[in-house]
Amino acid sequence: MPRAGLPDFVVIGAQKAGTTSLHRMLRQHPQIHMPKTKELHYFDFYYDRGPDWYAAQFHPRRRHRSIGEATPNYLDGPLAKQRVISDLPDARIVVIMRNPVDRAQSHYWHDRRRRELARHARDIGSSFEVALARERPEVFAGLVKDDPDEPRPPASRLSYVRRGEYAEQLDPFLAAYPRDRLHLMLLDDLVADREGSLRDLFRFLGVRRRPARGIEDSHANRFRVRDEGGRMQAAAYPPMSPATREALAAHFRPHNERLGALLGRDLGHWR
Repeated sequence: MPRAGLPDFVVIGAQKAGTTSLHRMLRQHPQIHMPKTKELHYFDFYYDRGPDWYAAQFHPRRRHRSIGEATPNYLDGPLAKQRVISDLPDARIVVIMRNPVDRAQSHYWHDRRRRELARHARDIGSSFEVALARERPEVFAGLVKDDPDEPRPPASRLSYVRRGEYAEQLDPFLAAYPRDRLHLMLLDDLVADREGSLRDLFRFLGVRRRPARGIEDSHANRFRVRDEGGRMQAAAYPPMSPATREALAAHFRPHNERLGALLGRDLGHWR
């Protein structure tokens, strides 16, 4: 078992694949304790604060049979992965994944919204296609006409494509944990059958499954834009061009096939 006070499960990702909604749903289960604040970022940003600081973020009660947290950066960050594996060798690992084409688009517009709100200074390019071409020029350069005046952010800081290559990101966890300690979910299933998906997850976590029936849907991180009055309103993403979707789908196809083999499922509908 993990060290006393540390979580016995971690939702490690993927980013923009429903982790916030899943975190909210898990918190509704009477036998599960998760901090109100999602994304503790201990294994990537705050590791120098030590395990006592990490343990202090959790305040379970006697009724809680499972303790967890959700930080989607853990799936992508190489150092964070090593730390999770080293410090929580007996933990249960939960991963929720989404069609990587849609995930990439959602990630980009999430960053655009944050940039426009001046929450962080990060140059991601003037369009989704530009961002893709900067991250993987050898694959997506043909989507844009090169503009010498276009800012060129370092490719290492862009991860719209990389974070959707799920099978490769899972490799260290697959090598370190028995397969029955890894629970791989699809956002598609959570949306289509929330109760069934949660029952499967609760069985994996060793808590009662019956509460899945009453757990409310929880949509989070909707894309928002400012209306004429300056208020933030939910909105649809600008449409992705067919050429961009086709290029992304072609790139992700072999990655999806490998993930599908792990899941025992055909992911051909991810396009």
